[in-house]
Amino acid sequence: METVQSMIDAIIQLILFSLIPLLWWLFKGRKQTNLLEYLGLKKPSIKNTRGFIGVLIIDFVIILIQLFGVIPLFIDEADMSTSAFTNRGLSVLFPVLIYAFVQTGLAEEIFFRGFLAKRLIHQFGLNIGNIIQAFLFGLIHGLIFFNYTSTFGVIVIIFLTGFNGWLMGLLNEKYSNGSIIPSWLVHALSNLISSVFSMFGLM
Repeated sequence: METVQSMIDAIIQLILFSLIPLLWWLFKGRKQTNLLEYLGLKKPSIKNTRGFIGVLIIDFVIILIQLFGVIPLFIDEADMSTSAFTNRGLSVLFPVLIYAFVQTGLAEEIFFRGFLAKRLIHQFGLNIGNIIQAFLFGLIHGLIFFNYTSTFGVIVIIFLTGFNGWLMGLLNEKYSNGSIIPSWLVHALSNLISSVFSMFGLM
């Protein structure tokens, strides 16, 4: 039953995060390309393997620092989105996978890197466009925790999450020919790691 509810929640969030990109495509991009191509849901074509791997490693280091070094200093585990999985072990494995790969990973990547980053980069170029989407990505995550931590904690979360968003935008647009698959997998794996640690009470 919990798995079914997780699927329903994930589908609802996916629809909500995809609604604006879908409407924008219908009115602005439908004549240019199909929806999946428009959002970057395509097989990545790695242009520079060394650069790709370098950004990937830096991204994972930032994620690990954020998950295990910074966020625990400012946010109680009970206030985290993964708190529903705390100390529940393998009984919540499928809800965790749905949460990590669909509800957060896919939904957020479609909106931020698949829609927002691409439109901003088209308008302002890679450097400026990617910075703007990264700032908005960080800001949204900071605002989520506004009532749960200090102003300084919110600023740190905005900065680190924004830097992570900037790296994922770079990974897609500079090194993966516009595919959002790499950032989706990075995003999903980071959420999976934090969820697994909650599952087994390791946070």
